[in-house]
This record gives sequence, structure tokens and C-alpha cells, in this order.
Amino acid sequence: SAIKIQSILAKELMVKNPHTSDYVKMLEGLERSFEEHLFLKDLCNKNGIDFLSTPEGPTMADLLEKLDTPAYKVSSLNLVYYELLEKLSDTGKPVIISTGMGEDEEIEKTIELLKNRRSDIVLLHCSSTYPTAPKNSNLRNISYLRNKYKNVIGYSDHTVGALAPALAVSLGASVIEKHFTLDRNQEGADHTVGVDPRMLEDMMKKIRETEKMLGSYDRILCEKEKEIRKSKRRKLVLSHGVLKGNTITKENLICLQTKSKDGIDCKYIEEIDGRKFARRAMEKNTVLEWGLLD
Repeated sequence: SAIKIQSILAKELMVKNPHTSDYVKMLEGLERSFEEHLFLKDLCNKNGIDFLSTPEGPTMADLLEKLDTPAYKVSSLNLVYYELLEKLSDTGKPVIISTGMGEDEEIEKTIELLKNRRSDIVLLHCSSTYPTAPKNSNLRNISYLRNKYKNVIGYSDHTVGALAPALAVSLGASVIEKHFTLDRNQEGADHTVGVDPRMLEDMMKKIRETEKMLGSYDRILCEKEKEIRKSKRRKLVLSHGVLKGNTITKENLICLQTKSKDGIDCKYIEEIDGRKFARRAMEKNTVLEWGLLD
């Protein structure tokens, strides 16, 4: 589990001109000092949670490296910002990349760049729309990325609510990124698509339940199902009485449930047909057992 923030230096993210001045001012309000980053990291450490961040430029990457951040998140807008990618790769730490707005050849080029520098890579499927409409979620892309790139694959979610992350896990996502807010009514798209404390708890329960439900890829029956099979499966029952020494054939048999673990599973009918004899006389509706046959 990790808390991930965004580390922003406005002048390294947005050009300042009359058209962008208001947005730049907003970004400047999101800038955080080294001391503030350190405070947040220490708080995470005290609670046993990893501290991560998305550096939105080289200066912030340097700041996070001073904090010895264990991995780096790359936002979708920086998927093709090769200068930053090379800088993060040079740290030797894992790089988690959102692929929103990215086309195949762009994703491939970025992966090749990082592979050549021997970086561990996590790819996050992402739609860079806020909020992401269900029809634009394209969650099957998670399977596509898994099959094509063989990396650890995850999902960065911008839908409203907690359903998509659980569905993503069912498709093979090993990492989930979700916006968090204390008040979803605050201004801004991040709050709209975020989960509040109650929703976060609900999301995590859904994810953990999904992991349990996925179970094993191999066909393995649980012990409880093995026990149920013994009483639920149809058993071989005599359709009419037989005398001692009579041959048991299909004409003597009918397959019925018995509400008991005892008896011979109906799948063995071919092994009995014409090959087994009654050890004693038996009435109609006798549930056959191996001990009754020679």
C-alpha cells in the first residue's frame, strides 16, 4: 500500500502567458517544499505505508531522490517526455507508467528506452478523461498489455466509484491507482473521480474479495466441494430386485440422488455393466455399494 502525491514545479510544467496565467497560478499553489515532502514521507513511515510521488519535472525528480523514494510514478502526460524518463531510469528504481493518451508505438518506444537502461517497469492502463465514462474505460486493455508486454500491469482509474478497480483486478491488474479525497464535492475533476474514506474502504474490500474469488488457475476442488460431491452426485440404484449371483447390467440400474455419501458414483456404470454379480439378493431401490458386488 502506498500514498502517492504529485510533486509539481509550475515553471517546469506549464508555459506562462496570458492564456495560461490563471492555471499557472493554480499550479503554483500546489507546489510543496522539500520539508513538506519529508513531513509526508515520515508520516507514511510511521503508519507502515510507502511514500511515492509523480515528479512533474526534473527538479522534482531530484527532490524525490534526496528523499530516497522507493519508486517513481510517471503520469500519462509524461509518457513521451524522454528527458524525465531517462533521469528516473538512472536512479535504478522501478518506474510506474500510466499509458493514458498513448498509442502502441509510443508505449513501445518508452518501454524500449527503459529496458535498455535496465529499469523495472510497471505499466498502468489508463484513460485520461475526467471522469472516465464506463464505455471509455476499455478495461480489456489490461489483458492486452499483459499479453503484449509481459510486464507487471496495473490500472490507473478515473471512473466514478469503486467498481472499476475490482474489475481491473479480475482482468489481471496487480497495481491499482485511485484518487483520494476527503470531500468529493470540492472543486476539481480529481475530487469528482476520487474516493472518500468510506468509498476507499469499500473499494479495498471489493478488491480483496475479488482476489479471493479469482482463486487458482488450475482446476482444483476445495475440500468442501469434494465432500458435497459425495452426497450430491447421483448413485447407482437397482431399478428392480436381483437374486444372489445375478449379473448386474445397465438394465438393472438407474442413476438417482440419495442424500447420502454412501454408494457408487453413477460415472462407474460402465465398469459394472455385465462385469459384476450380486453377492446376495437385493430389492428394488437398493443403493449399490462395492461391497455388495463380486
